[in-house]
This record gives sequence, C-alpha cells and structure tokens, in this order.
Amino acid sequence: MFRVKVAVVLTGASHTWALPFPLDLDLTLGLLERGPSDPTIRFDRGEVWRAARTPEGAASLRLRVHGARLSADAWGPGAGWMIEHTPALVGFDDQPEAFRPSHRLLTELHRHHPGLRLGRTGLVFEALLPTILEQKVPSVEAYASYARLVRELGETAPGDTGLLLSPKPAEILATPYWAVHRFGVERRRFAVIQTAAAQARRLEALTNIEPATARSLLTTLPGIGPWSAAEVSAVAFGDRDVVSIG
Repeated sequence: MFRVKVAVVLTGASHTWALPFPLDLDLTLGLLERGPSDPTIRFDRGEVWRAARTPEGAASLRLRVHGARLSADAWGPGAGWMIEHTPALVGFDDQPEAFRPSHRLLTELHRHHPGLRLGRTGLVFEALLPTILEQKVPSVEAYASYARLVRELGETAPGDTGLLLSPKPAEILATPYWAVHRFGVERRRFAVIQTAAAQARRLEALTNIEPATARSLLTTLPGIGPWSAAEVSAVAFGDRDVVSIG
C-alpha cells in the first residue's frame, strides 16, 4: 500500500502523484462502471468521478491526469480513505511488464494499451451487490436493475457531484422483497443479496488476506459460485490471475 500525506480541508482531501507510467483512467477504471446508467460513477472528458462507502464513511472522488501527474480530490467522511487508497485503485502496484502473453492477439492488445493498469477498490460488498444482480440474466437487464436499486435505496454522495452511493447493507436488510421486485429482481437473487448484506462486515475483512484465499472464502456464501467470486475478486482484490467462468 502506498502511504500518502493527505491535505485535509473540512471534509475534503486532495493529493497529487507523479506518474512513473502511462495511465488511462477510462481503461483502468472502466471495470467499475455497471452500465451507462450507473449512478455511482461518471467518466467526463478525462475525469473520473466515483462515489463509495468506505470503512471511514461515505465519500466522493474525482481523478484527473495532467501529463505525467495524477491528481485526486475527495469529499465526505471517507475522503482521507479514498485518497490513501487511490494508488491501489489505479494500479500503482501493478506490474504490466511481467505480463508476457504467448498469444499474438494478447501481445498486440497489451502493446496498444500501455495505459491500462489493474487496480483494486478494497471494497467487497460494493462489488458483490451488482455482481449478484448480474447472475444468469443479460447484462443490460442487470445494469438497469442496479441503477434502479441505487436510485431507490441509495443516497446522495458527498459534495456537489451528482452521484449516488450504493445502498447500505442495513438498508438492503430492511427492504422487503416486494419493494425490489419492480426493479426486475426475482426473489432468489434478492435473498442472496440480503445474505451478503448480513455478512458485510465479515466480507470487508477479506481484503486483508491473499486474493486466492479470499476468493475461495467468498464461495462459502450461499448463492456465490466461482463466477461471482471471480468477478468480485478482480474488482475488490485486484486479483490478476482470476478467470471468470460460469
């Protein structure tokens, strides 16, 4: 983990890093966007805006690349956490030079996208909620369900960002099934979501262990199979060796 000194003003924080590598924010963070209507993240002319519930509270984050520098601004109780974890989010500890694909197509893709880094959010339930919604349904349907769920059960993110926070686990647990059925979520998937919400605190602790072990432990949760665990592992843990199958 990169440790940074965070400049804190009221509930805001900011920091700038020198970039020792090319960084394409859209490519690197595109995996976090759950469809074009995702209200928790926005890609806007070279800037990326993101809202999240951190262990220290809700926060909004704005990232910008200026030449060979990355700047981050954050707002909310979790602003300091967001800034501190920005290097991990954008893949400062990634090692793309160690990737030596044997297939020609992969080699060409790797060469033509030098700004792609593999990072990690360090937030498990945030990744698990939309992943469960994507189980066994077309992506477009899952994206619509997620956006409607966030708009109904989430809340406004800190700062004047226009973003929303995904629902709190407690809010998920307090919501009856009939309230989400109209979002295209059937009873089975919502039951899995509520089971995960009940274990949210324990799930967040998985970020402290090796990704492969954490991924295995995820599959002990009812309704979470290898595919769902792999999807979460790639986003939350930055698992570079995982393959989503299922």
